[in-house]
Amino acid sequence: MAEENQTNENEQQVAFQLQRCYLKDASVEMPAAPELFAKAPEAQPEFELQFEVATAALENPIHEVCVRATVTVKAGDKVLTIVECK
Repeated sequence: MAEENQTNENEQQVAFQLQRCYLKDASVEMPAAPELFAKAPEAQPEFELQFEVATAALENPIHEVCVRATVTVKAGDKVLTIVECK
């Protein structure tokens, strides 16, 4: 009976294997350039980090998982830099 329970638990486990990992898209925006390099911002820079996760079924049992990360740097109400990777 104990062996039967152990077999059932093993059969119910989901297998996960990473097939590929790649950089699909990347961008850097510096709307405050070139003034940013000539004069330091008066306000202390603040960093904001956002993540988005999306999934898509390709072929059974293969799925694509896309993670998008966005870093925004602001000084006061002025955007200094935006970096986005997908």
